[in-house]
Amino acid sequence: MNEHKTIYIITPEFNSNSQMIFKENVRPMVAGKHVILLLANVTTGLTLNKALECIGYYEGILEGVAAVFSAQTEVDGVHINSVYSTEDLPDYRFYDYRNCPFCERKMKIDALVNSFGYFRQE
Repeated sequence: MNEHKTIYIITPEFNSNSQMIFKENVRPMVAGKHVILLLANVTTGLTLNKALECIGYYEGILEGVAAVFSAQTEVDGVHINSVYSTEDLPDYRFYDYRNCPFCERKMKIDALVNSFGYFRQE
């Protein structure tokens, strides 16, 4: 296995339907390869589901999922190995936007955090 001792570190792109895709030049790095999925955090599991779908579509072989923080221990039967969990942050909460108690009270958010960084809202 892995006779070339090669490790590829790649990032998917998103299409107009918010599906994760790989461009032609990186598809050979996934197809038939053993894949470890690394994430900063897993909250609801929606992004992880997209990643699992993407890896399957491009015929990668999922070997494991690791995250720095995860609010889930498993998504679709796939175990998530995480450094930190909700046990480490007992006051951590996440809500569907349709059932958010802060939204119901019309409380504004302090900031947004995404792949581009941290942005204070004023």
